[in-house]
Amino acid sequence: MRLGRVFLGLCLALLLVGVGIFFSKHGLWELRSLRGHVEAGRVICAQLEEENRLLRRQLDLLSKPSPTLLDRVMRDHFGFVRGDELVFFESLPRNGKTF
Repeated sequence: MRLGRVFLGLCLALLLVGVGIFFSKHGLWELRSLRGHVEAGRVICAQLEEENRLLRRQLDLLSKPSPTLLDRVMRDHFGFVRGDELVFFESLPRNGKTF
């Protein structure tokens, strides 16, 4: 009879330890939740790494501009022309109205 009570007490103690391990603040339930947070962090990290890669590529392109890019910027932004090109200026009528 005494062996049965010891066995029952041992089973009860193991059950309590198991419940404690599973549901405690630092238990398996919390571990499962934290794994989800870690995975979300990995996804965000991967997105940021891709964005950094694209920004580094843009920075490399801007730090070593090609002659074609410089020519395009000078023409579009500053209105420069080449020496062998003709430039036509349109004048407005004196009253400032067009057509």
